Amino acid sequence: MEPIKILAISPYPGMVPRLQAIAAAYENVELTINVGDLAKGLEMAQKGFHANFDVILSRGGTAQLLEQAVSLPVVEIGTSVYDVLCTLRQANAKGSDVAVVGYSNITQDMGLLKELLPYKISVFPIDSPQQVVPTLQYLRGKGYTQLLCDMVTYTTAREMDFQAFLITSSDESIRAAFEKALFFCSAGRQLRAENHFLRQLLQRQLSQAVVFTRDGKLFFSTLGDEDTDVLSLFRERIAQVSEEGQSKFLVQHKGLLYHIRALCIAADGQQYVAFSFCVTTPPAAGDKYGIHYCSRKELEQECRQSFYQTLGTVARYKRAVQQAAAGREPVFLLGEAGTGKEYLARTLYLRGPRADHPFVQIDCNLLNQKTWNYLLNHHNSPLCDIGSTLYLQNLDALDPGQWRQLLAFLLDGRTARRNRMIFSATGTGAGAQAFLHDFLNRLSCFPIALAPLRTQPEQVDTAFDLYLNRCAMDTGKQLTGIDPEALALLRQYPWPQNWLQFRRVMERLTTLADGPRVTLANVREALQPELSFAQPDTGTGSPYALDLSKPLAQIDREIALLVLERCGDNQSRAAQSLGISRTTLWRMLKN
Repeated sequence: MEPIKILAISPYPGMVPRLQAIAAAYENVELTINVGDLAKGLEMAQKGFHANFDVILSRGGTAQLLEQAVSLPVVEIGTSVYDVLCTLRQANAKGSDVAVVGYSNITQDMGLLKELLPYKISVFPIDSPQQVVPTLQYLRGKGYTQLLCDMVTYTTAREMDFQAFLITSSDESIRAAFEKALFFCSAGRQLRAENHFLRQLLQRQLSQAVVFTRDGKLFFSTLGDEDTDVLSLFRERIAQVSEEGQSKFLVQHKGLLYHIRALCIAADGQQYVAFSFCVTTPPAAGDKYGIHYCSRKELEQECRQSFYQTLGTVARYKRAVQQAAAGREPVFLLGEAGTGKEYLARTLYLRGPRADHPFVQIDCNLLNQKTWNYLLNHHNSPLCDIGSTLYLQNLDALDPGQWRQLLAFLLDGRTARRNRMIFSATGTGAGAQAFLHDFLNRLSCFPIALAPLRTQPEQVDTAFDLYLNRCAMDTGKQLTGIDPEALALLRQYPWPQNWLQFRRVMERLTTLADGPRVTLANVREALQPELSFAQPDTGTGSPYALDLSKPLAQIDREIALLVLERCGDNQSRAAQSLGISRTTLWRMLKN
């Protein structure tokens, strides 16, 4: 016959031999004893949960804490009148004022007892460890020197130099708790046998399982002793699990990758959250080599703090974002570096139907050969996943052979049907133009083109105001605005690195400005370091440089000539790009 398995959490070492002696008198009992109080006792109970215990024995505050934290029945080792009398005798307290301090299950019967005994007894119940020190300080102020208490109070009282006596449990109290525990277990023997069978069945599966009640109480676990530190990974995600359908998480913890599935189960009027999971090892150095796993909570925090949110980037592409987020087809983001493609990809994930599943960001610019092989040839590759959002950025970094390999893999493996796919590229890499249309057409992508900052100079005005407002919130520095000629220079600057460069310049400007407004001198000084580096080619095949020490009219003329060159000497396009009329452009060129 299957033995009855009892876990005893003893608050003090002296109870251990008594527990062992009393358990030996019962047949078919398998007793495991751990010594610890309160939080330590809870930790031990949770670590032992996987061992299929039928009941837990403990006493005092530890028993109360266990009842709240685990779903196994907890039988309290009570404190009898005899136990209190024995402790009073040890204290030799006759004629002295005695305070009894402890959890309510220790002190609840003291009201009647103090009326019958020839002792001056005062009772001070506590509900948490945080109440111990204030209670003892109060007693010291009242002149109490002798205390009768439970284990948690006893430890603190001795540190504060009180004459403290621990109320210990007699053999009769321990035996009564054993009898009660055996009664519980015997009454549910059939259910217990089925429980053990199902636990053993689950423990032999490839994946592991942990089940909590909705309020975070551990109900079931297949974890071993060495794995219980990951319980917090699951407990903190209980609130994120939908009552309908299945939720999915990818979590990196101590160098391991946890693939977690979760669902709600209702039984007997109670809601449970069940997690099943398996553990794998990500490629060496994980994020360093281009693969980064994120949860919804992490991305929401990052997006809230993003510079692109301050600029209202999504509002400029509102209709396209709404359509793409609601659809199922892959999305292709095309735009120069610094136009906000990564932020937009994360926004599409957060606004899409799979925001409760993982977001996996794969930066093709950081992939080495080992990680590339992992992506295309390993069964744990995120490209083999189901239900995730996969963002492949910087596709331009791939060579033509890798483009073909990736496209073939995505088509053959139907990756885009099993996951939400988002791609991004600048369209300027080697072979990018040749393969860009293959991705768009063969994967039926929804395209979103992000405009460079130089083609929308009117955005500089709004972005400047929004940034100043954010700066006041973050740093407290109050700037009331910018001089017209300074704003004109910002509008006319070509911004080859787009919003990333704009943010860098704005950070410099808010530091340089020593008055209430940003001046032309501030702007010139902030832009000058940007011209100290070789500027990238923006499509015309020729670099550019501006001398910001010249008068504004000459700077305007140089910028006008540069934009006109890029527009193929088309004055209408150049004027539109600068956000001015053709007449104003003509005047700038004549200066």
